[in-house]
Amino acid sequence: MIQKEWLESQKDKLCAMLGETLSWDQFAQECLIEPRALKSYRMKEGSTNYRFMSDAVVGLIEKTIENHELRSKLKLSHTTALASRRDHEEIAVRGLASMVQKVCESVFIDGRALTAVSERPGSQTGLTQEQRKIMAMISRIQIESGQEDSASQIHLLLNNCKTPFSKWLNCEAVIYNRWGNVSLLDSDSLMPTSDCIGLGKGFSNISAEFEERLFKELIEILSTHSKEKGDQHYSEVRRFVIKNPICSKKEFQNLANRSSFNLAMLIQSKFYEPIPKGFEDQEGKIEQCYHCSSLLEKTASGIFCSLKACRLSNNTLSKGRREAKDFLRTKKSIERFWVEPGLDELRLFEKLQSIGIPNVELFPFRDRTDISVKGDIGIDLKSYANPEILGQVLSASIKGLSYYREKIICIPDWRLADNPDYMKRLKAAANLEHVHFLTVSEVPLAINSLLQGEPT
Repeated sequence: MIQKEWLESQKDKLCAMLGETLSWDQFAQECLIEPRALKSYRMKEGSTNYRFMSDAVVGLIEKTIENHELRSKLKLSHTTALASRRDHEEIAVRGLASMVQKVCESVFIDGRALTAVSERPGSQTGLTQEQRKIMAMISRIQIESGQEDSASQIHLLLNNCKTPFSKWLNCEAVIYNRWGNVSLLDSDSLMPTSDCIGLGKGFSNISAEFEERLFKELIEILSTHSKEKGDQHYSEVRRFVIKNPICSKKEFQNLANRSSFNLAMLIQSKFYEPIPKGFEDQEGKIEQCYHCSSLLEKTASGIFCSLKACRLSNNTLSKGRREAKDFLRTKKSIERFWVEPGLDELRLFEKLQSIGIPNVELFPFRDRTDISVKGDIGIDLKSYANPEILGQVLSASIKGLSYYREKIICIPDWRLADNPDYMKRLKAAANLEHVHFLTVSEVPLAINSLLQGEPT
């Protein structure tokens, strides 16, 4: 079969799967191939503009077909779209259960008044920003389910919590998990029920819950590869997201070529979202930060990078203006847990490579630690604002660092700008004699000393 006929057969097959007619440009977009390149592949063999398809291009097309044949597995069908919606609803319900417990603790144990106003610094009453987010999520679920919105007012919401979900929050997640008979508050004592405590157990915050679920989906795809290949893909994906806080379709294509089509589809659909209109100027363009490639944000005080870790480390400098419609940005949860801390992690990794440190790995063994050197030195970067809280966390467990002979906890230098005693306070709070506590700028010299057997 000649190349043109093969392409036509693959396009027909995909159209049949989708139940719609695709143009060649649409087919190219589905396969993450440049339309102009695809056109040259369909030219008559021997003609001036004819190009022979590489194995990589053939692989992209075959992966696209395989992807749509196994749509349920890759979460692209209508059923899995419902599952994705259900995930959001489950997070909202678990968040509500956690919120109910905290409100009851505040009222019945701490003796604080319950008010509908937002919490302010120094205030002993009011709703936190996280609680406002949970209420907004519940409101949205009620509206989308065709029910009356009772979650926009805290007193109405808590009153509903005395009755089963089936009477006021009968959504996909409640039906699927058989939570219809669950009440979060006991109608007599007004205390959290056992079901409420069970649902809210382990819930930290909305962003962390979303990140945990996305991480699970990522690991599921990586598990289809060998362990070595899966670890390699994980590191590459993490690095890609950190380097591309805003991303074009072409960059997703490059990721698919380098790693895995399935991974590229997951990253594009679950880790990124359209850029909010507030970042666009009157011409529909955005400005990109020169240092980290993120969005530059216009405020009353001027133009600044939208990422705090970059903003506090560098002067504002524009990389240029881009068409907003051609780009996606990382979702807030990904920005918070991957991109923000990843800026300093990636800079340190590249610095160690540039000075000739051997066998440096980024996110080895799927994030056992942030950076390892020769499999013997583990480096974890932490960016807590409060050194005492970080010290408590580390004294409880240093997690993946325990696998390494030499253990380094490093802190971004910009954290010390308004807290010069940070490192001293951290060491005292953590009380870990077998761990080196360093700033990011101190790490390269310390690594050289450790490799030469000298004390740091």
